[in-house]
Amino acid sequence: MIGKIFRILKTIIKIGIYTLIFIFLALMIPAVQTKLASWVMERINTDYNVNIHIDKVSISLTGMVGLDGVLIRDHHQDTLIAAQSIRTPLLDLKAAMDGNLIFSHIEANELFLNMKTHKGDTLTNLDVFVSRFDSGTPRSKDPFVMRANTIKLRDTHFRVSDYNIAQGEKPYTDGYKNISLEQLWISILWIPK
Repeated sequence: MIGKIFRILKTIIKIGIYTLIFIFLALMIPAVQTKLASWVMERINTDYNVNIHIDKVSISLTGMVGLDGVLIRDHHQDTLIAAQSIRTPLLDLKAAMDGNLIFSHIEANELFLNMKTHKGDTLTNLDVFVSRFDSGTPRSKDPFVMRANTIKLRDTHFRVSDYNIAQGEKPYTDGYKNISLEQLWISILWIPK
């Protein structure tokens, strides 16, 4: 009787291990990662009233995260941020779970940042986008930290426009094209009030 129980228990453990291995391997398939990311983006878009689209997501065993075909639209459905690809290793998973983003480096190809103050708006579209994630009450007294040791930008375009103009004047637009940077250190610290 004990031998039979031991064999059943052994079979259940084997099935459990095989199931975990199958799930792990399935999560390593980019199509599965992309489907999960699409579901997450759909929830974020609905919960925060934003418009973020990512064509493909890939996460490697080493922790390298790849985003291809990134498109973020502003509250007027104009392009706010677009990128052919963004790659970064996530250094600190615990920090990410706490809401902080710590990266060793970020690489972006064909990044386009289109900051715009639409006619009648007092805030830029980037300010409006970021404010959608602010509930008004901080989760904790700890500051939000986003840090990258280096950022590499290839074929990046940056444009700033202000369409709040006096009658008869042209809208203010300034931009930079084909920006390529190899070394840029950035750290953002936000301390709740």
